[in-house]
Amino acid sequence: MALHLKSRDSVIQAMKEFDRLGREEFLLKYGFGKARSYFLRYRGNSYDSKAIFGVAYGYENPDSGPLRAEQFGGGKKTVCPVLDKLGFDVTEETPPISDTVPERVSDASLLVAFRPRSREAGEGTGPSSQRHSRRAKEIGDRAEEIIYNALIEEYSPDKVDWTARRGKKPGWDIQVVDGDNELLIEVKGTTASKFNSIEISDNEWKAARKHQRSYRLALVTNVLSKNPRYEFIDDPFGLSLGETVEAQPSSWRLVWLEP
Repeated sequence: MALHLKSRDSVIQAMKEFDRLGREEFLLKYGFGKARSYFLRYRGNSYDSKAIFGVAYGYENPDSGPLRAEQFGGGKKTVCPVLDKLGFDVTEETPPISDTVPERVSDASLLVAFRPRSREAGEGTGPSSQRHSRRAKEIGDRAEEIIYNALIEEYSPDKVDWTARRGKKPGWDIQVVDGDNELLIEVKGTTASKFNSIEISDNEWKAARKHQRSYRLALVTNVLSKNPRYEFIDDPFGLSLGETVEAQPSSWRLVWLEP
Protein backbone atom coordinates (compact mmCIF):
# COMPACT_ATOMS: atom_id res chain seq x y z
CA MET A 1 0.00 0.00 0.00
CA ALA A 2 1.45 3.35 -1.07
CA LEU A 3 1.56 5.82 1.80
CA HIS A 4 1.09 9.53 1.24
CA LEU A 5 0.53 12.59 3.39
CA LYS A 6 0.36 16.02 1.82
CA SER A 7 0.17 18.34 4.79
CA ARG A 8 2.02 18.93 8.05
CA ASP A 9 -1.27 20.09 9.55
CA SER A 10 -2.74 16.60 9.62
CA VAL A 11 0.30 15.29 11.50
CA ILE A 12 0.12 18.15 13.98
CA GLN A 13 -3.60 17.46 14.52
CA ALA A 14 -2.81 13.84 15.27
CA MET A 15 -0.10 14.85 17.76
CA LYS A 16 -2.51 17.26 19.47
CA GLU A 17 -5.01 14.43 19.91
CA PHE A 18 -2.19 12.24 21.25
CA ASP A 19 -1.37 14.95 23.82
CA ARG A 20 -5.01 15.38 24.76
CA LEU A 21 -5.78 11.69 25.24
CA GLY A 22 -2.39 10.51 26.45
CA ARG A 23 -0.33 7.76 24.87
CA GLU A 24 -2.14 4.73 26.28
CA GLU A 25 -5.64 5.90 25.38
CA PHE A 26 -4.56 7.20 21.96
CA LEU A 27 -2.98 3.89 20.99
CA LEU A 28 -5.92 1.91 22.38
CA LYS A 29 -8.45 4.07 20.54
CA TYR A 30 -6.81 3.51 17.16
CA GLY A 31 -5.54 -0.04 17.71
CA PHE A 32 -1.78 0.55 17.57
CA GLY A 33 0.93 -1.02 19.68
CA LYS A 34 3.72 0.94 21.28
CA ALA A 35 6.58 1.90 18.99
CA ARG A 36 9.86 0.19 19.79
CA SER A 37 12.26 1.76 17.31
CA TYR A 38 11.00 4.84 15.45
CA PHE A 39 9.68 7.93 17.22
CA LEU A 40 8.51 11.29 15.93
CA ARG A 41 10.10 14.19 17.84
CA TYR A 42 8.23 17.46 17.98
CA ARG A 43 8.73 20.40 20.34
CA GLY A 44 10.46 18.29 22.94
CA ASN A 45 7.87 15.51 22.92
CA SER A 46 8.07 11.96 21.60
CA TYR A 47 5.32 10.24 19.58
CA ASP A 48 4.81 6.73 18.21
CA SER A 49 5.52 7.42 14.54
CA LYS A 50 3.36 4.72 12.95
CA ALA A 51 0.32 5.54 15.08
CA ILE A 52 0.64 9.26 14.40
CA PHE A 53 0.92 8.57 10.68
CA GLY A 54 -2.18 6.36 10.66
CA VAL A 55 -4.29 8.91 12.52
CA ALA A 56 -2.93 11.81 10.44
CA TYR A 57 -4.03 9.92 7.35
CA GLY A 58 -7.58 9.96 8.72
CA TYR A 59 -7.47 13.71 9.33
CA GLU A 60 -6.29 14.22 5.77
CA ASN A 61 -8.73 11.71 4.28
CA PRO A 62 -11.90 11.94 6.38
CA ASP A 63 -13.89 9.81 3.91
CA SER A 64 -11.45 6.94 4.33
CA GLY A 65 -10.74 7.45 8.01
CA PRO A 66 -7.56 6.60 9.92
CA LEU A 67 -5.42 3.69 8.81
CA ARG A 68 -5.43 0.55 10.93
CA ALA A 69 -2.13 -0.88 12.13
CA GLU A 70 -2.49 -4.01 9.97
CA GLN A 71 -2.99 -1.94 6.81
CA PHE A 72 0.61 -0.74 6.57
CA GLY A 73 4.09 -1.22 7.92
CA GLY A 74 6.06 1.32 9.91
CA GLY A 75 9.73 2.11 9.93
CA LYS A 76 12.44 3.67 7.83
CA LYS A 77 11.18 2.45 4.44
CA THR A 78 7.56 3.57 4.81
CA VAL A 79 6.52 6.05 7.48
CA CYS A 80 9.89 7.71 8.09
CA PRO A 81 10.52 9.03 4.55
CA VAL A 82 7.05 10.58 4.35
CA LEU A 83 7.33 12.34 7.72
CA ASP A 84 10.86 13.42 6.91
CA LYS A 85 9.70 14.95 3.62
CA LEU A 86 7.13 16.98 5.58
CA GLY A 87 9.93 18.35 7.74
CA PHE A 88 9.49 16.21 10.86
CA ASP A 89 12.27 14.57 12.83
CA VAL A 90 11.95 10.79 13.18
CA THR A 91 14.63 9.07 15.25
CA GLU A 92 15.52 5.43 15.70
CA GLU A 93 15.83 4.24 19.27
CA THR A 94 17.39 1.08 20.62
CA PRO A 95 14.79 -1.37 21.94
CA PRO A 96 14.97 -2.17 25.66
CA ILE A 97 17.20 -5.13 26.42
CA SER A 98 14.14 -6.93 27.85
CA ASP A 99 12.52 -6.84 24.38
CA THR A 100 15.44 -8.50 22.60
CA VAL A 101 15.61 -12.18 21.67
CA PRO A 102 19.29 -13.05 21.19
CA GLU A 103 20.16 -16.10 19.11
CA ARG A 104 23.32 -18.11 19.74
CA VAL A 105 25.08 -19.47 16.66
CA SER A 106 28.34 -21.35 16.07
CA ASP A 107 31.01 -22.35 13.51
CA ALA A 108 32.24 -18.76 13.01
CA SER A 109 29.05 -17.99 11.11
CA LEU A 110 29.21 -14.33 12.16
CA LEU A 111 32.54 -13.80 10.41
CA VAL A 112 33.30 -13.02 6.78
CA ALA A 113 36.12 -15.31 5.64
CA PHE A 114 38.99 -13.94 3.54
CA ARG A 115 41.51 -15.84 1.44
CA PRO A 116 45.03 -15.55 2.84
CA ARG A 117 47.56 -13.74 0.66
CA SER A 118 51.28 -13.19 0.84
CA ARG A 119 52.62 -9.78 1.76
CA GLU A 120 55.82 -7.83 2.02
CA ALA A 121 57.15 -7.00 5.47
CA GLY A 122 55.59 -3.79 6.73
CA GLU A 123 52.82 -3.82 4.15
CA GLY A 124 49.29 -3.15 5.38
CA THR A 125 47.11 -6.17 4.68
CA GLY A 126 43.64 -7.61 4.81
CA PRO A 127 40.40 -5.79 5.40
CA SER A 128 40.82 -2.19 6.42
CA SER A 129 40.47 -1.17 10.03
CA GLN A 130 36.86 -0.48 10.94
CA ARG A 131 35.92 3.11 11.58
CA HIS A 132 34.63 3.79 15.04
CA SER A 133 30.92 4.53 15.04
CA ARG A 134 29.58 7.61 16.78
CA ARG A 135 27.54 5.09 18.78
CA ALA A 136 30.56 2.94 19.63
CA LYS A 137 30.04 3.08 23.40
CA GLU A 138 26.33 2.30 23.09
CA ILE A 139 27.12 -0.64 20.79
CA GLY A 140 29.85 -1.93 23.09
CA ASP A 141 27.76 -1.62 26.25
CA ARG A 142 24.76 -3.34 24.64
CA ALA A 143 26.92 -6.20 23.32
CA GLU A 144 28.40 -6.75 26.77
CA GLU A 145 24.94 -6.73 28.36
CA ILE A 146 23.66 -9.33 25.87
CA ILE A 147 26.58 -11.64 26.63
CA TYR A 148 26.35 -11.03 30.37
CA ASN A 149 22.66 -11.97 30.37
CA ALA A 150 23.39 -15.11 28.34
CA LEU A 151 26.15 -16.14 30.76
CA ILE A 152 24.18 -15.64 33.97
CA GLU A 153 21.44 -17.76 32.42
CA GLU A 154 23.96 -20.50 31.53
CA TYR A 155 25.85 -20.36 34.84
CA SER A 156 24.43 -18.18 37.65
CA PRO A 157 24.80 -14.50 38.62
CA ASP A 158 27.24 -15.29 41.44
CA LYS A 159 29.66 -16.97 39.00
CA VAL A 160 29.72 -14.14 36.43
CA ASP A 161 31.58 -10.88 36.96
CA TRP A 162 30.96 -8.06 34.47
CA THR A 163 34.46 -6.70 34.90
CA ALA A 164 34.17 -3.84 32.42
CA ARG A 165 31.09 -2.44 34.15
CA ARG A 166 33.25 -1.89 37.24
CA GLY A 167 35.69 0.12 35.11
CA LYS A 168 38.31 -2.62 34.99
CA LYS A 169 40.12 -3.36 31.71
CA PRO A 170 42.44 -6.33 32.28
CA GLY A 171 42.11 -7.43 28.65
CA TRP A 172 38.60 -8.88 28.90
CA ASP A 173 35.11 -7.61 29.74
CA ILE A 174 33.48 -10.50 31.62
CA GLN A 175 34.92 -13.21 33.85
CA VAL A 176 33.26 -16.52 34.71
CA VAL A 177 34.48 -18.64 37.62
CA ASP A 178 32.77 -22.03 37.85
CA GLY A 179 34.57 -24.23 40.33
CA ASP A 180 38.08 -24.80 38.99
CA ASN A 181 37.15 -23.49 35.56
CA GLU A 182 37.72 -19.87 34.57
CA LEU A 183 36.63 -18.09 31.40
CA LEU A 184 37.85 -14.63 30.38
CA ILE A 185 35.58 -13.14 27.76
CA GLU A 186 36.27 -10.15 25.54
CA VAL A 187 33.07 -8.89 23.88
CA LYS A 188 32.90 -7.35 20.39
CA GLY A 189 29.73 -5.89 18.94
CA THR A 190 28.55 -4.56 15.59
CA THR A 191 25.28 -3.33 14.12
CA ALA A 192 26.07 -5.27 10.93
CA SER A 193 25.01 -8.86 10.33
CA LYS A 194 28.63 -10.07 10.19
CA PHE A 195 32.14 -9.01 11.18
CA ASN A 196 34.59 -8.32 8.37
CA SER A 197 37.38 -8.43 10.94
CA ILE A 198 37.80 -8.07 14.69
CA GLU A 199 39.72 -5.21 16.24
CA ILE A 200 41.89 -6.38 19.15
CA SER A 201 43.84 -4.02 21.37
CA ASP A 202 47.41 -4.77 22.43
CA ASN A 203 46.21 -5.35 25.99
CA GLU A 204 43.53 -7.80 24.84
CA TRP A 205 45.96 -9.71 22.61
CA LYS A 206 48.46 -10.03 25.44
CA ALA A 207 45.68 -11.46 27.63
CA ALA A 208 44.66 -13.87 24.85
CA ARG A 209 48.28 -15.03 24.53
CA LYS A 210 48.73 -15.45 28.27
CA HIS A 211 45.47 -17.26 29.05
CA GLN A 212 44.88 -19.02 25.71
CA ARG A 213 42.30 -21.77 26.36
CA SER A 214 40.65 -19.76 29.14
CA TYR A 215 40.23 -16.79 26.81
CA ARG A 216 37.19 -16.30 24.58
CA LEU A 217 35.92 -13.75 22.15
CA ALA A 218 32.17 -13.13 22.24
CA LEU A 219 30.90 -11.70 18.96
CA VAL A 220 27.50 -9.98 18.81
CA THR A 221 25.93 -8.86 15.52
CA ASN A 222 22.77 -6.81 14.86
CA VAL A 223 23.53 -5.57 18.32
CA LEU A 224 21.00 -2.72 18.52
CA SER A 225 18.14 -4.71 16.99
CA LYS A 226 15.45 -6.84 18.61
CA ASN A 227 17.12 -9.99 17.27
CA PRO A 228 20.88 -9.88 17.91
CA ARG A 229 23.01 -12.95 17.22
CA TYR A 230 26.07 -14.03 19.14
CA GLU A 231 28.74 -16.70 19.23
CA PHE A 232 31.91 -17.54 21.14
CA ILE A 233 35.36 -18.00 19.63
CA ASP A 234 37.61 -20.02 21.95
CA ASP A 235 41.34 -19.35 22.24
CA PRO A 236 41.81 -16.80 19.42
CA PHE A 237 45.58 -16.72 20.04
CA GLY A 238 45.79 -20.48 19.61
CA LEU A 239 43.79 -20.21 16.39
CA SER A 240 46.29 -17.62 15.12
CA LEU A 241 49.07 -20.21 15.41
CA GLY A 242 47.30 -22.41 12.88
CA GLU A 243 45.62 -21.66 9.56
CA THR A 244 42.24 -20.50 10.89
CA VAL A 245 43.04 -16.96 12.02
CA GLU A 246 45.63 -14.46 10.82
CA ALA A 247 46.58 -11.61 13.12
CA GLN A 248 47.35 -8.49 11.08
CA PRO A 249 48.65 -5.08 12.14
CA SER A 250 45.90 -2.53 11.64
CA SER A 251 47.76 0.64 12.67
CA TRP A 252 51.23 2.00 13.27
CA ARG A 253 52.51 4.15 16.11
CA LEU A 254 55.05 6.84 15.20
CA VAL A 255 57.47 7.83 17.94
CA TRP A 256 59.75 10.85 17.63
CA LEU A 257 63.29 10.11 18.80
CA GLU A 258 65.85 12.47 20.21
CA PRO A 259 68.63 13.32 17.71
